[in-house]
Amino acid sequence: MKYRADIDGLRTIAVLPVILFHFSIAAFSGGFVGVDIFFVISGFLITRILAKNCREGSFSLLDFYARRVKRIFPVMFLVVLATLAAGYLLLSPGDYQSAGESGVYAVAFLSNVFFWLNTGYFDASAETMPLLHTWSLGVEEQFYIIWPLLILALWRFTKLKGRSFWLAMTSVSLASLVACVVVTTYDPEQAFYLPWFRAWQFAMGAAISFLPLMKRGNHATSVMGLGLIAYAVFGFDAATAFPGYSALIPTLGAALIIAAGPAALVNRLLATSPFVWIGLISYSLYLWHWPVTVLYRHYSDAPLSAQEIALLGALMMGLSVLTYFAVEQPSRRLALPPNHIILSGLAGGIAVAALSFLILQNAGFPSRIPDEARQVASLETMWEWQCPRTVKIDVDGESMSACAIGADLPAGNQSGILWGDSHAQHFLPILHAAAKEAETSILFLNGCLPIVDNKTIFRDYPRIPTYSEHCAAQQNRLIRLLTAKHPDFLLIANAWTGYLDSIRVKHRQQLSRAEAISVMHVGMQRFFNRVREGFNGRIVIAGDVPRPGYDVASCFLRESAGLLKKPCPFYSSQFRMSESQQKALAALEKAVSEKDGSFWNPAAFLCSDGSCPTMIGGDLLYRDNNHIRRNLAAETVSAFISKTQLKAVLVGEKRRKSHVAGPEAGTLR
Repeated sequence: MKYRADIDGLRTIAVLPVILFHFSIAAFSGGFVGVDIFFVISGFLITRILAKNCREGSFSLLDFYARRVKRIFPVMFLVVLATLAAGYLLLSPGDYQSAGESGVYAVAFLSNVFFWLNTGYFDASAETMPLLHTWSLGVEEQFYIIWPLLILALWRFTKLKGRSFWLAMTSVSLASLVACVVVTTYDPEQAFYLPWFRAWQFAMGAAISFLPLMKRGNHATSVMGLGLIAYAVFGFDAATAFPGYSALIPTLGAALIIAAGPAALVNRLLATSPFVWIGLISYSLYLWHWPVTVLYRHYSDAPLSAQEIALLGALMMGLSVLTYFAVEQPSRRLALPPNHIILSGLAGGIAVAALSFLILQNAGFPSRIPDEARQVASLETMWEWQCPRTVKIDVDGESMSACAIGADLPAGNQSGILWGDSHAQHFLPILHAAAKEAETSILFLNGCLPIVDNKTIFRDYPRIPTYSEHCAAQQNRLIRLLTAKHPDFLLIANAWTGYLDSIRVKHRQQLSRAEAISVMHVGMQRFFNRVREGFNGRIVIAGDVPRPGYDVASCFLRESAGLLKKPCPFYSSQFRMSESQQKALAALEKAVSEKDGSFWNPAAFLCSDGSCPTMIGGDLLYRDNNHIRRNLAAETVSAFISKTQLKAVLVGEKRRKSHVAGPEAGTLR
């Protein structure tokens, strides 16, 4: 089988945009599509090998898997071990525990499943996970398990040619593509990570391996392919619905370049030494680039400068060259029987998994940091709080689960509904304590941004493309519940300022902050109108806690945990609330007052002369840059309740009008 240097050159086109994207270089906002190019290349090369073996009568699953083990396992295991070793010095216990857990999945080539299940709203940000990039290897390995069996079956029944063969190949590709497009519309994370929604990309590369090289039009085809890849790399960004239809562009681009053949214009360029050289080390480069970048960000926690990018680039290139010559090449030349190679690979995987599991089981070794830092050592620890009891509510034949807080339902003097997002959830322990004192029963239900009506006001949220539709349905369920159960009050808490950049109105692109705040004012009034159609109880809108604008807990750990981290230059016990948050809360207060609602603004109580605390009574208040901790000490919870006059909110005492910026204000009217 003739070697094609241009394919190695194409690997360079795949790996460099990924690295530059992960360096947060704005021009390469779509650089993540490099992984899609790798999928096409893998489909082409693996299928070409399998088809050749079938035709020559040398097909052997054992031999195939042994070659995959030699190619993939050694470098993967080395990078995982090196990452975990560096993580011991750099990562907080929560992040280190997460790295250990992902290490177990990585060596089992199930990273894609792990990150699909563990990159939700309250998990560590994906950008902080040093083994995140191994998700693509999980997808590839799962392809390598299934695809040889499919090719063998097609060989036996079709000899890899004829109408039946192409019908089978087309059916697999189309089924996967259609599923990918459909699932991307409502669950893009699932479509991104799981192999059956990516199979069509491998299959497109596979199909090319059965086609003859182009004789005419190959130059134009290769240029067109490069153009499609460039369009995706420079034109896509985080707002692009992906994979879905969008993934067709880089996938088709890679397929056209491969199909054009080595004599085509672009392919001849890709076959030159610089492209081929980077392509040869691309596997090691891909594996090293992400841990190097992420671990450095754990050290620095600041945007990368040009000098830092250059130094990190040189480091990952040096590691990749060393790994290529010291690990990749020697392992490929191993002349052991296939079964010995596979068993050695399994043994190595078990050893690395055992070390990873040890880190997981020991909760990231919290003994590495002082006692006072352990309560903020992980996002999970800071979010720990057990709902006192869960109840079922039936409304119009629909059953809903709710967390019941405060006084027991039969004993409560009054009842209420708490409806909101994560900024309602972070109040739950505090509200539970305050409601018990106020002899009030509260049911908490997850809720969306109330101003979204899916008619004139929408939210652009690529992670959940159908957010606006689901939000409207959620509001309808809430209104039915209020009408049926008649609680004394409805309390709504949301991360109001956090939505300003994603609010949209019909036929409009992104709004300015001022426009979004104006829309929030109008939307809140419309929401009141909808609720008031069947509910006469009190409506209380919770403002928000002040947003520090940086990850307070992370900075606190940098100052006090004794890990290898650069201190935060902006960490302080005080900060100033942003102007946009003040304006957003003022707009909310105005809308609420015009509809005879009540407005409780924790920010106004907590801040004095515009200066807001990061601690209460020596206890760190924040979990990140906008959520408060749920594992606050009991004394801190009591102080928060007293300072913000929360009991008065629950019992409905009439207070003077609040002012967003004033320390004496924020009370309930």
